[in-house]
Amino acid sequence: MHRFIMVIGVGMGLAAAPLRAQAPDWYHWHDRVMPTVSVDVSLAPSGDFLYRYTVTNGPAAEQRIETLRMELPVTPTALAAPPDWEFSFDASTPVVGWWAVGDPDPDWTAPSELDAHMPSTLSEIHPGEALAGFEVLSPCGPGDPVTFYARGYAPVSYRPGDYDGDWVSPPWRDDAVSGTVTGPGDCSTVRDWGNRRPAVDGFVGLVGFADGDALPAGPVVVQLRFARAGETVHTGTLEVELNRTDVTAEFGFNSRGDAVAVFPAGSPPLQSGRNVLLVSIDGIVPGTSRTATDSDRFTFTLP
Repeated sequence: MHRFIMVIGVGMGLAAAPLRAQAPDWYHWHDRVMPTVSVDVSLAPSGDFLYRYTVTNGPAAEQRIETLRMELPVTPTALAAPPDWEFSFDASTPVVGWWAVGDPDPDWTAPSELDAHMPSTLSEIHPGEALAGFEVLSPCGPGDPVTFYARGYAPVSYRPGDYDGDWVSPPWRDDAVSGTVTGPGDCSTVRDWGNRRPAVDGFVGLVGFADGDALPAGPVVVQLRFARAGETVHTGTLEVELNRTDVTAEFGFNSRGDAVAVFPAGSPPLQSGRNVLLVSIDGIVPGTSRTATDSDRFTFTLP
């Protein structure tokens, strides 16, 4: 398992000023939480990337966290939730949502007689507590940070005439505390090492970074995609070297057929500064019966 800690959302959020100025005094905002989100990234037995998130609510928070949403650039393979939480996925957005369910808190009391009968639940994340078990499985390795939104529990108040005006509850993005954390990237972009042999360039390419990129400190994910134009490729001939060390055995195959490996930060053969990745694989030259080799050479630098 490899731990990725990215920028995190900390502190109480404020909805957009115009929305807050227009809100009636009976509306209970959901942004009085202090979420911190961290993640462990590992390769699942399927070869897909497993993102395990832990959510902490700061001790100075004024509400329990009852909802977590996350914007993803790709559709996940599978999702999981902690006990007494449920999840959903909106593919049109795409947004993953988790929310607390389960037994109501027997110690909960409504702030006033005007509040609706939607009690707080025992599974919400109390101030000063953390909860693990928010999971995303994806064939895509880490990319740009994804945005999360945490909302606190707030009762809904009803009074005669409350809904006679034009007030509409704000969108959940505007009534939450947001931040960013490592998540699956958009793995649709594949890079080649130049265009030296157009007939075989489609045999293999690199997902996630380009030749010459400077990568951040942390584990290095190498994701290789094959037969991008429908070529016949012999995956059993794959050979990969990292800084002159054969690392072919480190690779497995994920649910979409990509070869993937994660190299721990600070461990050989990774090195500070310039690193060289050599990849080769055999396939059939399109329109012929002839076998050829696609050999690519990528460099990247590390702090």
